[in-house]
Amino acid sequence: MTVTALCWNKKYLDMFAVGYGSYEFTPGKALKGMITIFSMKNTEFPLYVFKTHSGVMSIDFHPMYPNLLACGMYDGTVAVFDVMSKENEPIFLADDPNKKHWEPVWQVRWKKTVPGKPNSFTSISSDGRIVDWVMAKTELENIEVMTLKVNEKLEHEEEDDQQESNPGLAGGTCFDVSQSEDLYVVGTDEGKLRLYSKQYDTECIEKFKGHHHQIYTACWNKFNPKVFLTSSEDWCVKLWHLNCFEPIISFDLGRPVGDVQWAPYSSTVFACVCNGNFIRLYDLNVDKHEPLAEYQVPRKGKKKSSLTHLAFNPRDPVILVGDERGTVQVYKLSPNLRKMTASTLDKLEVDTETKKLDNVLILEGKVNKIFKKTDVGRKPESKTVGTEEAAAADE
Repeated sequence: MTVTALCWNKKYLDMFAVGYGSYEFTPGKALKGMITIFSMKNTEFPLYVFKTHSGVMSIDFHPMYPNLLACGMYDGTVAVFDVMSKENEPIFLADDPNKKHWEPVWQVRWKKTVPGKPNSFTSISSDGRIVDWVMAKTELENIEVMTLKVNEKLEHEEEDDQQESNPGLAGGTCFDVSQSEDLYVVGTDEGKLRLYSKQYDTECIEKFKGHHHQIYTACWNKFNPKVFLTSSEDWCVKLWHLNCFEPIISFDLGRPVGDVQWAPYSSTVFACVCNGNFIRLYDLNVDKHEPLAEYQVPRKGKKKSSLTHLAFNPRDPVILVGDERGTVQVYKLSPNLRKMTASTLDKLEVDTETKKLDNVLILEGKVNKIFKKTDVGRKPESKTVGTEEAAAADE
């Protein structure tokens, strides 16, 4: 089976989960899946193993309750496992055809816990829906957050023939929620990239230039709330600003890029994995065009395989890398690859990291101008002449 998801525990930082499934969407290939829980103390044998009736496509540990693991599957089912339980069955399972997704669930993400309210998580699927799942007493209750249209119309955009002729849904493949939890950046299987806001009843408030093929990952910067990354099958990793229609920087890696993630220790460092078993780590503060480090994972056996996912440890200089053959490898970053502006992670200052990234990108003059899609076609506001200026003009 293929490694289809990787996730570190948010509390026990030496624990991680691995999701297994398949990206070969042929009959029988994605019928079964598995989740394994490992500790860094022993990476040879898993602590817990959970078997699923369908291939696992996405997983996520709860940020406050380390025993809760959300899971999205190939057949559209979502589930919640208690990883400390000795039972192999999930404690919550949404497999009702009238409630679950109709197609693969590409990503699940826990929401922030609100005191006095049940825990909930969000999922995105190829069926074009983003859904919130609430852990009620006996079942998962689903609340539809939004549907992704093939052609979204912005507030200041005029309706065109293409929007009228194709009113269907777009297949969602990835999303990320801002730290304030009001902005969703969403990628689709057609390469569309959009921004949705909960403050505007989850309407699309911005459309970006996007990619030419399916978008695999979208992730907000951990320090700068206006910057995010995307990776795609079109061989590119692109860095975006919230107010810029076109990417600030585009990296052409020459092969499909399966995953990209920001480092937790610097606002300018990210890593990606791509076909050919390559891991690349960039530090924009050092070089905005070439990777700071590149490593090709040795291929075992004659069968070709590609890297599928990676995950930075939230505390230690360690990354996990999974591949199509079901192997997960652990790498430790050398000191020159993990330079920080503070002695420890908890001493990092957000303002310092935000300014560092802004200085690297040289954003002035690139954003809030014609690149912004919502400004295209908007009529300039007419300026009213004050009474004093009018009087002076008459004189």
